[in-house]
Amino acid sequence: MAQPTASSKSNRIKPNGSPRPANTRRNTVRQPASQSQRPARPRPATDWRLSLVRATADGRGSLALGGLMMLISAGLLVAFVSYLFTGHADQSAIDAPLADVLPGNGSGSQKQTVKNLLGLFGAYLGHAFVFRWFGVGALGLPIIVGLAGFKLATGREPLPLSRLTTATLFFTLWVSLLVGYFTLLTGTIGTGSVWCGGIGYELNVLLRGLLGWGSIAVIG
Repeated sequence: MAQPTASSKSNRIKPNGSPRPANTRRNTVRQPASQSQRPARPRPATDWRLSLVRATADGRGSLALGGLMMLISAGLLVAFVSYLFTGHADQSAIDAPLADVLPGNGSGSQKQTVKNLLGLFGAYLGHAFVFRWFGVGALGLPIIVGLAGFKLATGREPLPLSRLTTATLFFTLWVSLLVGYFTLLTGTIGTGSVWCGGIGYELNVLLRGLLGWGSIAVIG
């Protein structure tokens, strides 16, 4: 009697019967580093320009800054005009030590008085802008500051600010040169130098050495 044989299917060995391990290296997906794992960047210091932009963007900040500039303009104008008439009297106070001019310091003949309408500060400003630099032409500089402050405070331009600035700077230098020419021509350097300023005087000395009195053709 024939013996039953095992089925051919049972005698076969399935290739790769054992479970195949997954390729963890190939199947691993790199996850991007979260922001919490990234090194923290140092925060930049406070930018003063950004603070200034924010302040001017606010209507109150622009109004305050514009008003301050208009006050500075008025103060400069008063100091310059006053120096034209009191500059010679205040020269001794400007040249004196600061301790002899400040209130409460100095005594007797050492006490220096200032006649400028803005006091010692106005005398120093006038000495720098009028005597040393532009003379009577310096009166145009406060106009630029005042109109810039008016534009910042109100947002309006009575006159084009860029064109006015260019014209005023040219006028300031031209007036200094013209007054310096007549100061040298008349020989009134002692009293007229305050009207032409140091720039007008020195440039006229240079032009006179090159062109003589014909330098008026270049200035005019």
